[in-house]
Amino acid sequence: FSPSEYKEQHGAAIPPNRHLYLYSVGSSNLVWMNWIDQLHFYLSRLGYRLPLIPTKTILSRDVPRSCAVCDDMAYFAQLRTARLGMVGWNSWDFSYNSFNDCSKNGSRNVSGHEVKCSVGPGCIGGKFLIRAADIARDAGKSNITVVSTWFNDHKAYLTKWACFNGEKLNHEKTAEVTIPSLMRLVRAIHAENPHVWILVMGLYPPTMQYKVVETDVPWIQRLNDKVKEAVEQEPKALFVNYDLPGNGLELYDRIHYGHPNCRGAKVMVSATLQRLYEAKILGRDLKWGDSKESLVNPNCSSLKGAACTTSIMCWVDPFDGVCKTYSTGHKPLMLRAPVKPSPSRRLL
Repeated sequence: FSPSEYKEQHGAAIPPNRHLYLYSVGSSNLVWMNWIDQLHFYLSRLGYRLPLIPTKTILSRDVPRSCAVCDDMAYFAQLRTARLGMVGWNSWDFSYNSFNDCSKNGSRNVSGHEVKCSVGPGCIGGKFLIRAADIARDAGKSNITVVSTWFNDHKAYLTKWACFNGEKLNHEKTAEVTIPSLMRLVRAIHAENPHVWILVMGLYPPTMQYKVVETDVPWIQRLNDKVKEAVEQEPKALFVNYDLPGNGLELYDRIHYGHPNCRGAKVMVSATLQRLYEAKILGRDLKWGDSKESLVNPNCSSLKGAACTTSIMCWVDPFDGVCKTYSTGHKPLMLRAPVKPSPSRRLL
């Protein structure tokens, strides 16, 4: 980014042109979206150096597994960012070191609620353990760890509340099991390294037909408020809140339903950068527009610099500096089946 596009502050924990060690742990948003890779890209363009953290936890990755192709993806597809992303997992699946506290009926008590000791959607994945201590060991090598482990906690109704042995925990009520689980992981990371800044990402609303279900936004906000209040009582722990615009805009992926698309990912990235700057962790951030109109301004050809970057409908192509339309994303090309050689050319 050019100096005209960013702002700086003194006394930040991580000044520009320094090493920033980024790690993330969460559910499918880390393997079916590329928002954490976009964050890496923006931080790099702001002048930070992001070496790859060596991870040892089983199933760790440094690239997404499958995601939409964003218009600017050619600039960050080669970047490597350490992560642990587990599809369908809930916050409690990342927060324990054993199943020793599980009762004979296969559940553990979390804030007075029975939570099944089994991972994944509907808690039917069995006792496959990834220890919180192992996650913390990898996160402890970072100076910023992003946590999005709780994005599925409110979806128990989809499996008739099997994770809660039939107890109907819905909406913001799920905070009663989410908050203790998040706190266990946050404290495990800080036990490994108390200097790590931990960012817990806010929850995005459900979708219908690739748009925000606006009637669900109030309870999502109440749930986020509860989690934020608990998280930010911990030292060096921050909550990243953001709003996906409604009004019929298509902000959800057509490849992995329920996840924000490239435009929605841009909202998550900008909110994360702004929270880091606000908390004086980063010494440099972009000059974001401060109005809702700026966020969804579609007039890309008339925008320049920070105004273009602020809009989720636009992007500045680093190659030519031109503000261009930012699409919802494209379906990735699938590998074709291998072509068999003709009999006359087949190797013997």
